[in-house]
Amino acid sequence: MTLLEALVRDEGEVLHPYIDATGHKTIGVGHNLDAKPLLWYDGKSDITHEQAAQILKDDVDDACQDLNIHLPWTYKLDDVRFEVLINMTFNLGIAGLLMFHGFLAAMHDGEWENAGAAMVDSKWWHQVGDRAIRLRQQVITGERQ
Repeated sequence: MTLLEALVRDEGEVLHPYIDATGHKTIGVGHNLDAKPLLWYDGKSDITHEQAAQILKDDVDDACQDLNIHLPWTYKLDDVRFEVLINMTFNLGIAGLLMFHGFLAAMHDGEWENAGAAMVDSKWWHQVGDRAIRLRQQVITGERQ
């Protein structure tokens, strides 16, 4: 499963605007319109699957740029574990990810079991359900889930 497929699985794809669990206006594959308005979008109408796919690709690019700026060491990780950080940045935003001090320190040091344990010891773990379980397993094993 590719990163984009995993994000669609984790976030779902909704082609009309809706209010997400945190109270934000959202569309497509978890795109937060409050945090990142789309200049071309009127905020009311449906979008196409193709538009949702492009927004998703742009959001993943933004997450990668945020990681490059704030955690440049992450590019030394293998692709599978780097994708965990992209997924978490997509879900939490870079500011949210940066709050995972123990997790990030363990990831930096290649301590996969400790990184997985730090994921469990978080509010996020209880909020995202199966997504967290899959991402933890991906960190520990280095295999896509």
